[in-house]
Amino acid sequence: MKKILIISLAFISLQFTYAGTCLDITKNITRGEESSFVLSLQNFLAGKGFLKATPNGYFGPATFAAVKAYQKSTSLSQVGNVGPGTRAAIKKETCNINTQPVNSVIQIPVTPAPVSIPVVASTTVIPNIAKVTYKTPKISSMSNVTFFAGGARDWDVYLYGTDFSTSSPNSVYFKSRNSQRRYFIGNASSTNGTTLTLPRDLMTKAFSCGNGCSELIPVDGYTISVVTNDLESNYIYTIVNGFNSSVVTGTQNQSIKSVVLNALFGRLTFAASSPFQIISVTPVITTEDFPSVDIKATRLKDESTGKTFEVTTNTISEYQSQILALYGDINGFYSGRIMTTFKITIMDYISHQNTTFTSPSLLTTVTAF
Repeated sequence: MKKILIISLAFISLQFTYAGTCLDITKNITRGEESSFVLSLQNFLAGKGFLKATPNGYFGPATFAAVKAYQKSTSLSQVGNVGPGTRAAIKKETCNINTQPVNSVIQIPVTPAPVSIPVVASTTVIPNIAKVTYKTPKISSMSNVTFFAGGARDWDVYLYGTDFSTSSPNSVYFKSRNSQRRYFIGNASSTNGTTLTLPRDLMTKAFSCGNGCSELIPVDGYTISVVTNDLESNYIYTIVNGFNSSVVTGTQNQSIKSVVLNALFGRLTFAASSPFQIISVTPVITTEDFPSVDIKATRLKDESTGKTFEVTTNTISEYQSQILALYGDINGFYSGRIMTTFKITIMDYISHQNTTFTSPSLLTTVTAF
């Protein structure tokens, strides 16, 4: 009997795959944006373990903190925004793929017939790639060196220097010299590379100061810096002064009659931590269930002299209080409430610029005669 031996060869295919995705962010990303670029960035940061929140396409505080953590891990400036340096680091990490897919199969060798293959000369053209070098921005001076907390202004503050970007964001930061909190003021644009304009609502708006932190800039000394293309400038110094105002009703919560002359509505007290000059004090009166036309001849008096208040050129020294009393005549037949606030404009003696404040509300109750 013939015995036939059958030998089976199993062909084993070995394949290696690369599971990563090349992430090439083609634009700078800053806090507050919402886009597909932000979503891709969040997926990358979550995969690296830096972002704990669920990716949603919005660049909020959690993403800002995750970017800073990634920048720290790659020895970049920890600015929180995604500029050219951070974009290049992410692209290098995700797009530099060295492992190629390989398929290996055992095959029976076959000797092919000789084939004449013509030799063709080839020329490879390597394009010139321009190398971009970013310079570190430098601040030389500021147009104003002092601010008043809570004060509104109608004038601009400028930072002067060199190598501010005219195409990328210039991120401005205030850092407290006492608490060490760092406030992100915003991104400023520059048309000439030498001047930046700070926001006018600098002292009346809450700014980000870290994870879960957002507040008005408090009274303190601060260093100012600018981050451009992931490069941080030198520091310059500024001061945020305090300004306090309060009102006390003259009736001590007791109602006044609807027909009365020379009624004391209340008192206004204000002071600042830096010398200043009073430019104007303007009462702003609103009423509730009471006709405003029944209020006559409102006037302010200086409590220290008893005379009608007039704006003077006298300097109010630091922490020296100014106390003014508001009087008026009431002639009506209705009950209701009178609410008074004061717009106070001062000029400080450092910048010689005006700043305006709004006082708390003074309440007066009127009872029909």
